[in-house]
Amino acid sequence: MTEDTIATTAHMKVPARPRVLVVTHLFPSAHAPMRGPWVAEQVDALMAYVDVEVLCCTPGASEPPSVRDSGVLVTYVNTSTFLGEGRTGLIGSTLVYTHALKRHLKENRGRYDVVHAHFAFPDAFAAARATRRTGIPLIVTLHGTDALGVAPRRDIIGMVVRWGIKAAKIVLCVSEDMTAVVRKLLPDLDVRVAVNGFDDSLFRVTETKRDLGVLFVGLLLPVKNVHSLLRAHARVHEKTDAPLTIVGHGPLREELEELSAELGIVDSVHFLGHKSRAEVASIMQRARVLALPSSSEGYPLVVVEALACGTPVVASRVGGIPEIITSDAAGTLVAPGDTESLAGALTAWATTDVDHTAVAAASGARPWSAMVLPIVDAYKDVTRP
Repeated sequence: MTEDTIATTAHMKVPARPRVLVVTHLFPSAHAPMRGPWVAEQVDALMAYVDVEVLCCTPGASEPPSVRDSGVLVTYVNTSTFLGEGRTGLIGSTLVYTHALKRHLKENRGRYDVVHAHFAFPDAFAAARATRRTGIPLIVTLHGTDALGVAPRRDIIGMVVRWGIKAAKIVLCVSEDMTAVVRKLLPDLDVRVAVNGFDDSLFRVTETKRDLGVLFVGLLLPVKNVHSLLRAHARVHEKTDAPLTIVGHGPLREELEELSAELGIVDSVHFLGHKSRAEVASIMQRARVLALPSSSEGYPLVVVEALACGTPVVASRVGGIPEIITSDAAGTLVAPGDTESLAGALTAWATTDVDHTAVAAASGARPWSAMVLPIVDAYKDVTRP
């Protein structure tokens, strides 16, 4: 009997409680506590149904293994190389990632029934290489740009990303919209929907005074269209005294601050920078309306969390957003780049007496405890003989 046959035979018996290794380059750590919090919240919720460990492979990670309050063991691997940053550095980091995962699986042979990779690259690629000839089935979750922007590309990068995705027994997508894209791109794969949930210990309706007006939460990147939001706010500011609060950091901050000054709204726009999860929840509970005028999105958790707080949302009609804002009672969808419609919708919500409990009830937002069930089903399906 060969080593490959032995490894495969070990997975013929369906485990009562699957043992899962989650591999990801995004996961909170002591030096980067806000890196991929949604992955952490998901694995915490999964522990009610399966046994989960996490291997976080990312440049700069150098801390010892730790155990989360949920009981999840997290091991960090530093994938930094002497090749620096850029494409060459990414290739080097991915090779280190692959080697580290191979070594981890070899040292822990028989410990895992499933490997679950978050993101197509470098995670799914590294996991596809590492799990070959082990008999351990691979599941891949796609979150946004990896599925919508990179995988369809016809260059070498797109080919590499698709290779990693195609190695999966099941591919999970965080929205119906993304699922349709991936099914069309890779029709032979088992592609399913597993949307994101929210932490209901933080994001919930409260009686807090709604004194922050319009709110934006996210990275300050071109795809988020914050320039358009500032121009819309200039019109909102003409009709209401509701301020605009911007939470998040990114390379466009200085440029956006300059635009605020040019538009004459600098006194009503507040850049708060990076905030913790608890702080974001508290801010959402004080906002009258959340704005997300992005040109592209997967299934933005910020929309889910705002609605869970009873805060209505005005957002672009892109990606999975229409799957979250399923009722006019929860928010308003606008075309990306339509500043006039954005301003009108924000003004309407900022000046309306809102039933925040009704907003939360009308949305498609659900807590993680409910939203991990399709993932549990996928684990069970790939461990059946």
